[in-house]
Amino acid sequence: MIEEFRQVLTALRFDSQARVVVLNSALEKTFCAGADLKERSTMSPTEVREFVFLLRSTFSDLDSLPMPTIAAIDGFALGGGTELALSCDLRVAGPKAMMGLPETSLAIIPGAGGTQRLSRLIGAAKAKELIFTCKVTQNYNNECCHTSLFFFRCFAEVGHGGV
Repeated sequence: MIEEFRQVLTALRFDSQARVVVLNSALEKTFCAGADLKERSTMSPTEVREFVFLLRSTFSDLDSLPMPTIAAIDGFALGGGTELALSCDLRVAGPKAMMGLPETSLAIIPGAGGTQRLSRLIGAAKAKELIFTCKVTQNYNNECCHTSLFFFRCFAEVGHGGV
């Protein structure tokens, strides 16, 4: 699946008709569930490094597209799904959005650039809090807008509450 995504990104980069990219899911309850950690546990250390490099370079390709990118999230966006959303220029979360980096509870550091992007977006102190606590945010009743969590800052921009 990642190779197909990379091909689409390459095509978009050189498509003179593309003006904006909106990433969403065809699945009702999932934006992107991230990597299969059970599969990852069967990989050799070299295979893990290769896989993480592929993810990081793919998300960097998304981050560097010449047109604006928007993650439209209304379901699970965990681990790599959160990192994917962080690679976009804007993140818009619906009422069923759940985001976080739960792999840190298994002593796995997010490897696709999420920790760096998160720090740049919300600052090092808040990023550390979210990474160290393994918190998964939910958008029930805009609760996240009142706690200043980064994933939903765009709500203030589109009139869904303040940060």
